[in-house]
Amino acid sequence: MQAYYAARAPIDDAVLAHGGTSEGEPGLRPQYSPDFYAAYVRDPDGHKLAAVCRGFTERTP
Repeated sequence: MQAYYAARAPIDDAVLAHGGTSEGEPGLRPQYSPDFYAAYVRDPDGHKLAAVCRGFTERTP
């Protein structure tokens, strides 16, 4: 598994294309755990979704 480090995650693109909204830039969330990397979005109905990767704290090639 490889963490996705970018300005926006692919889930953002799909949700935005279908009327959803981004809940902030994807990134490490150290308040949860040092290796908790997440992107949060809301679907058009307002449900909050999270794409999460664990186990990495540094960018991988």
